[in-house]
Amino acid sequence: MSAALAGYLAVTQIAARLDLTLPDDIAAGCHVTLGVRAVRPDGRSNHDSSFRWPWPGSWTPHVNADTSTAECSYGLHIALGWRGLSATGPVHVCQIVAYRESDVAHRGSCKIRVSMAAVLDIVDVHHLARDADLRGADLRWADLRWANLRDADLSGADLRCANLRDADLSGADLRGADLRGADLRGADLRGADLRWADLRGADLRTANLRWADLRCANLRDADLSGADLRGAAHDRWTTWPTGFTPTEQAP
Repeated sequence: MSAALAGYLAVTQIAARLDLTLPDDIAAGCHVTLGVRAVRPDGRSNHDSSFRWPWPGSWTPHVNADTSTAECSYGLHIALGWRGLSATGPVHVCQIVAYRESDVAHRGSCKIRVSMAAVLDIVDVHHLARDADLRGADLRWADLRWANLRDADLSGADLRCANLRDADLSGADLRGADLRGADLRGADLRGADLRWADLRGADLRTANLRWADLRCANLRDADLSGADLRGAAHDRWTTWPTGFTPTEQAP
């Protein structure tokens, strides 16, 4: 995969997949909440390479507005899910972190700043992707360009306006997925199960949909210019863009 997944999982889904538990020295006597941080492989901050996050099982030093490094200015920045994680660009490595509500200095819609955080685990997002169980995942606006999601279970996932350009979704289970407005240009959807998927307004230009199952899928207002639909299954409940007939798109 030439570009990493940009926080493709919600934090709770990563934690569940990794079966994370809090070490005793972190969990003792305090209620903590999970967040996520994009980092370099050596644990250094992507935002400020002079700041190194601790290895799993440790708390960060206490920081405040007087801390001089850019990373710690006014607190440590933590994403609450994929949207905050992907705001700074493609992500290769991320850390699952825990924080106490009493340490929150500022709260935004998708990010917070805290004075302290505990690192629980380091995650290579590449290895979590393939064959992943992402049923019902909230992936709205996710940047998943070039992602390897082959054979992933994305049934019922919310992928509205997600960027899946050139992603490998071959064999993926996308039954009932919400892909309204998604960018699927050049995506490999060979053999994907798209039954009952909502693809209204999706950009499927040059997408490979050979042998995909489009029965009961809604493709109203989707752009299928140059898409390869040879062998794709569809039925009378498949909703096509106005004036479109699938046989026109076979190269």
